[in-house]
Amino acid sequence: SLGLLKSLKHLELSSTINLLDDHVTMMSGNFHLLHVDLSDCKLLTNTCCDPLSNLSHLTTLLLSGCVLIGDTGATKLIKLENLMMLDLSWTLVTEDGVEILLNELSFLQRLGLRGCPEISHASSHYYESVLAARLM
Repeated sequence: SLGLLKSLKHLELSSTINLLDDHVTMMSGNFHLLHVDLSDCKLLTNTCCDPLSNLSHLTTLLLSGCVLIGDTGATKLIKLENLMMLDLSWTLVTEDGVEILLNELSFLQRLGLRGCPEISHASSHYYESVLAARLM
């Protein structure tokens, strides 16, 4: 079980075909995780964001292609105060959800939003400029 790997810092599960929200819940005790890649795990839903939001040391979270995740899940990630990179490309996140994330995640430096059907091209460029200003 992932919960037994207490000193794990980097977890790469991208494109794991049968990965479910319950599996993500099992990793929520891994408080030392810094980087989690769940990209293209198509069965993950908003529910998986609850346990992810408890990984307080997390600096990188990749959820690109998790097509069932939207604002309900993404906004739960505001508890990740150390998060610097979040990829929500090809998810159902909206501009409202992105605004919440940008307002609450003060250390966020990179936010992937490619292919999000609810985010306009103009808004995407605006969000990039907001994050670029944080780096100055």
